Amino acid sequence: MVANKIVYPCIIIFAVGMFLLSMSTTTFVFLLSAALIGLGWGTLFPTFQTISVQKAPTERRGLAMATFLSIFDLGIGVGSFIVGMIVAQVSLHSLYFYSSFILLLGIALYNFMHGRYVVNEMSVENQRAG
Repeated sequence: MVANKIVYPCIIIFAVGMFLLSMSTTTFVFLLSAALIGLGWGTLFPTFQTISVQKAPTERRGLAMATFLSIFDLGIGVGSFIVGMIVAQVSLHSLYFYSSFILLLGIALYNFMHGRYVVNEMSVENQRAG
């Protein structure tokens, strides 16, 4: 449940930062977008890392950590290549604009992959306690 309270707002903050970056014409808006992107991403990464380690059995936490970081590195490599091909066709402003909406799809993906299970686990625990 705690993860949901962190992840959902941070995805929104990250998306707002990308949207502001797409619209920035002044130094202030640029720096504000950088702060929001940094806050959103800088909180999401360790939160996702913590979730992956907590979900793994104790004896497999090292493997979970290695898998998480390997997939992250693969995503950076492949994503950079794909984004490079896209940005050759559109402007950076358009790329950041559309990225802000793609990030919002992350809410649905997170909810499907993890968020709804946290809520279900909490209701089962509450039923046992009550």
